[in-house]
Amino acid sequence: MAITYENEYHGRPILTDKEQKLGCDIKNLEKIESLTDYVTDKHVNTLCVRMDPRFPKGYNAPKDNKHIQKFISKHVKHFDRKGYDPHYIWVREQSREKHQHYHLAVFYKGCKGMRPAPFLEKAEEHWDQTIGVKSSDGQTSGLLDHCNKDRDGNIQKNAYWLRQNDEKTFETEKDACFQRLSYFAKTNTKGNCPPRIRKISTSRVLNK
Repeated sequence: MAITYENEYHGRPILTDKEQKLGCDIKNLEKIESLTDYVTDKHVNTLCVRMDPRFPKGYNAPKDNKHIQKFISKHVKHFDRKGYDPHYIWVREQSREKHQHYHLAVFYKGCKGMRPAPFLEKAEEHWDQTIGVKSSDGQTSGLLDHCNKDRDGNIQKNAYWLRQNDEKTFETEKDACFQRLSYFAKTNTKGNCPPRIRKISTSRVLNK
């Protein structure tokens, strides 16, 4: 595994800490870069939304990735039919004492007036359907983290507008998006995955 501890990758900021030896897997950074470049080249406007599907406490989660794969298939099919051309990247993490959890970003073809909330709400519904869980009052279970707060409870961005025609914001927003997604390439908490189980997956990126 090739690891970088630098604070940039191909000129874009990434989340590393050289002193604490917290690095990023270069191969996974390449996947993130390829997907981000692909969707922003394909569409003039793109909305990237962060979300984390989680299992409830005590849930008997399978060792493989069949739940996240089923969820992605359902979510992508739904929004593809509506013309949003969704593309995704997810990463599996697993510590020694817990079952796996997932970090996910979905890119949607953008249009005027789009907000992340409807996509997150539908994702909550799709995740509940996938794992067969629902809250007692018939609402969504709350198991899909909107990634809009940090570990200390402070508000943080969970969506990035990538508009090619906006010269003032496109590159800075793309930098911020790439830096956030570089978290998917961090090397710690990836080593406890069972053998031959995929740790990262992205939509297909067609060659130019």
